[in-house]
Amino acid sequence: MKSSRTRQAAKSQILKINATTNSCHLKSPPDTSFYI
Repeated sequence: MKSSRTRQAAKSQILKINATTNSCHLKSPPDTSFYI
């Protein structure tokens, strides 16, 4: 039960990061330092 909840939290966190990355890409060219 705990592991599934953790997995769900990690998945939502990844989606949040992806959304942020996509919006950043729309506004400006990709910044390599952003990924490091």
